[in-house]
Amino acid sequence: MRRPVAFTLLSFCFSSITFASESIVEVTLTDRDAITLSSEQAPRLDATVMTAVDYYQTSSMDIDWLQSKLFDLDKPLYLKNVAVRSINRQKSVAKHQDIERWKTLRRQIEEWQFSKRVLTPLDPDVTRVNASQNPRLRGQYQLFLKPISKDLTVTVLGNVKQPRELAWYPRRSANQYLNKTQVENQSLSYVWVIQPDGAAFQYPVAYWNYQFHNIAPGAFIYVPMPLSRNLDDELTRYKFTNKDTNQLIIELLTHKLPL
Repeated sequence: MRRPVAFTLLSFCFSSITFASESIVEVTLTDRDAITLSSEQAPRLDATVMTAVDYYQTSSMDIDWLQSKLFDLDKPLYLKNVAVRSINRQKSVAKHQDIERWKTLRRQIEEWQFSKRVLTPLDPDVTRVNASQNPRLRGQYQLFLKPISKDLTVTVLGNVKQPRELAWYPRRSANQYLNKTQVENQSLSYVWVIQPDGAAFQYPVAYWNYQFHNIAPGAFIYVPMPLSRNLDDELTRYKFTNKDTNQLIIELLTHKLPL
């Protein structure tokens, strides 16, 4: 039997902790005060999650595990700066009709906060039976638990006239969401969907390649921007990244902190 890990509940911030704690996790449950869990031993993920759930006197059945997120604060994320730089370079050579959309996209990314996400399931019913998905939390983390809610949304952004947050509906296609945002590229063959668990995939939307895929609440639908390939080649040559601007944005969205 696995020995339970002792947690200490703290009320102060990470920067004021100077004693030898191997694990420090700040936990936020939507619309509730944040708590900080500290342990001298690195606990498993499921133990940390259940300690937080018990503290908030809620049930694991009441948490939207797909939209809950864990971030590793010890691993810096430089991707935002690289993405903004790449956007600025694309905007500098973009066609007139594309400049405003590049500006809007940059403004959205600059306003949002990002951190290095740990892409693993958080539902303790899943993690406790699979050690590879139940890591020990050594270091500083931030855990966001999202209660199940009826107010579910999908965010559409990129090469659209009206990037916006839309109400989510079951079995609604990407095309149905795009119809509400005025897509610029009428010959568009696919968009990118970034699911709330961090999984990203191409969603075919043209009449000749259309395939339906489920889109989860909390997902992003990213419509690729037109690129100047020469600029992206230059970024690659100087070893800033091996991804083009659209790929940088898609990857960055997987690391977005909840608002």
